[in-house]
Amino acid sequence: MNIRVFFLVIITIASATAAAEEFERQIIHYADNLYVFRILEFHQSVFLVTPEGAIVIDPIRPEGARWLKEEIKARFDIPVRYVVYSHGHGDHISGSIEFQDEAVFVAHENAKKWIVDRTEEDLVDLIAVPDITFTDKLSLQLGGEQVDLVYLKPASHPAGLIVAIFPKYGVLYDTDTINSGTIAYRDFPTSEFPEIIDTLEYVETLEFEHLIDGHLPGVFPRSEIRVLIDYFRTLRTNVQEAIDNGLTVEQALDTVPPKMEVFHDRQFFEKMIELNVEGAYRCLLVGCKR
Repeated sequence: MNIRVFFLVIITIASATAAAEEFERQIIHYADNLYVFRILEFHQSVFLVTPEGAIVIDPIRPEGARWLKEEIKARFDIPVRYVVYSHGHGDHISGSIEFQDEAVFVAHENAKKWIVDRTEEDLVDLIAVPDITFTDKLSLQLGGEQVDLVYLKPASHPAGLIVAIFPKYGVLYDTDTINSGTIAYRDFPTSEFPEIIDTLEYVETLEFEHLIDGHLPGVFPRSEIRVLIDYFRTLRTNVQEAIDNGLTVEQALDTVPPKMEVFHDRQFFEKMIELNVEGAYRCLLVGCKR
């Protein structure tokens, strides 16, 4: 069975809360002790359960964090021992304060700087400052389980973005960089182009078989990385050609998207392709920084 189809039909463990809340939040059993936590408004994360406690990657905002903490206690009767931040953005990590009574918080050093210096005022009291930081790689071991945290260089994201690899399961969890199943988000608001190609080529060197994305549901094969590298290389070639031929960004928006149609089956292609072209044009001409 195709792994993506398997993930979609896998039994969802229903919450004991009201039907409306069941629709908004899900815990999906991936395999053995690895679970996916999904809020159906376009965010998801993963967590491991062990006899000694749970390791949670990204609590996903206050309402999600409270619910997840209660569900882990009710279903597995264990505390959350580690909360890992994939990066410093509040839509993925706010609400972490809910775990402050029982967990150690882990993040890349740049994520900590982002949290301390740049967290939105209304989220400051909702995010626990990391207790443990690292610069390159860090392995967490708990109750016979392991998760390897790997930093992706700044071109991937300014807020200290990492990926989490679960060696036992051959799974890599990523958010906001790999964009499994789709194309780039909007006009590269938080990443560098074309340096993102180098980041993806680095990810290709890591050991994993399947991808779980921080937004889109499903499980993706590692071949997704190569598809995205091809997409970004093709985008770079076509946009650079437009620039070299003296086309304005408006003219590039007319000429480049038709040349990208080979990727039209990617989710959100129609919605994002013009924004991708506009962002690539800006990045190649003057740099991505706003």
